[in-house]
Amino acid sequence: MMIPVLFGIAFMWVVLIVLFEQNYAEAAIQEARDRLGPIMQNLQTEDLSSDDMLIPYLSHMSRDVLLISSGGRVLQMYSSGHLVNAYDQAEEQKIWDSIRSRKEYENLLNGIPYEYVVREERHNNVIGFEMGFPTTYDGETCYIILREGLMTRTVLALNRRQLIQLSILLTVIASILAAVLSRLFTRPIYEIKDSIDQLARNDLSPIEELGTDDELGQLSHSVFKLRGVLLRLDVLRKEVIANVSHELRSPLALISGYAEMVRDITWRDEAQRTENLNLIISESSRMSEMVSDILDYSQFQAGYISLKKQPTNLCDILASEVSRCRAASGEFSISVSLAVPAPEITLNIDSLKTSQVLRNLLNNAANHTASGGQIQVAVFAGKDTGLPDTSCDALFSGSVSSADASGNRRMIPAAVQPSVPDAIRVSVSNPGPPLSEEDRELIWERYQRSQHQSGRRMGTGIGLSIVSTILQAHEMAYGVDCEDGWNIFWFECPFHAA
Repeated sequence: MMIPVLFGIAFMWVVLIVLFEQNYAEAAIQEARDRLGPIMQNLQTEDLSSDDMLIPYLSHMSRDVLLISSGGRVLQMYSSGHLVNAYDQAEEQKIWDSIRSRKEYENLLNGIPYEYVVREERHNNVIGFEMGFPTTYDGETCYIILREGLMTRTVLALNRRQLIQLSILLTVIASILAAVLSRLFTRPIYEIKDSIDQLARNDLSPIEELGTDDELGQLSHSVFKLRGVLLRLDVLRKEVIANVSHELRSPLALISGYAEMVRDITWRDEAQRTENLNLIISESSRMSEMVSDILDYSQFQAGYISLKKQPTNLCDILASEVSRCRAASGEFSISVSLAVPAPEITLNIDSLKTSQVLRNLLNNAANHTASGGQIQVAVFAGKDTGLPDTSCDALFSGSVSSADASGNRRMIPAAVQPSVPDAIRVSVSNPGPPLSEEDRELIWERYQRSQHQSGRRMGTGIGLSIVSTILQAHEMAYGVDCEDGWNIFWFECPFHAA
């Protein structure tokens, strides 16, 4: 704020010295020239001795008048209408000495009129205007010099004093305003800084917003939202530690217990021993799968894993994962159906990661499907793919449906259709209570295991986080829709990417 004020003061000084003072001096000189010029023309043809009051009158008009003989001797000298002796008055003597020292005076003695602008020696300010020309006095040739005193020095000195006072006043006012306004600006900035430092110390205690609508208020609101995100991440971190610890402790306890049982009790009974060992292997596999999922998720988040895309038949991946899910969920009487529009759908994808996506989606569906329920896996082709439509009626016949006003049964709505005409949409649907809007966003981001129906725990609990990470790496759209008693998880892939 002080910089524009100082710039304005400097600009005023430049304008005063370079422009105003120069223009004022030129205007004063021109005014004196216009006033004394006609007098000079008249006196060149008139004898000054014809009127004794003429020279005093000229002195009143131009302040100083010097009448000089042809030999260069001062005959008369008047100042402001009064006759003075040039040799008795020091000031007039100084004026006379300055006149005689100039070359214009020598030219005047040769009969050449002149005009001269008088300036200060030190500051070069205009202080007067001088005019000399030959004339006649008592019939003899002589010379008269009219010296006009200009008030530029006084006026400019007054202007400079006023400008100095104005500059000091502006500087003081600007300093006070700058101090007050800077305090108003810096106080919220320091408050925001303190809030950020608090977050940097991992102190997630409540912080206050500024409550204003300006830019600082918006920044404060962003910091407030950042605290909410960090608070949620802190909660999630604790959940991850608690859940992973719990999930690893359970299979470890089973493995340890059954291993001791085999060692101490059932090692002679082949059938019992085999059953116990199979359970140990199963729990070990689940632990290995959990560790692998956590490692994959961490590596994907860190960007250490790159996709290996190649043309792959999507139907083969679907058939393999559906078969695996049927075997795992068969003990709960959950049926898994698959519907595809063609026996071969070639896409440019990472087959292993896509299999992991489908496996986690199927595990999630099985965990949230009641015993005796049905999981539906389907592929829907856009109209520009050239593939036939998957029949929703055939796919979902005999499953959960509702009746419209006319009593006709209606199946899962057209929300399963691809959002773009040249895409393939894969959906994994299971019946169950609809997810809230908030949960639809959070389930992709956090380690969360809700209360599964029938207490089943297929998978590792971070499957949907891995799903979102892999699909984002593929640049595929994904989401979840809840309609007509179905939770429909889906993702899309461009068909022409193959």
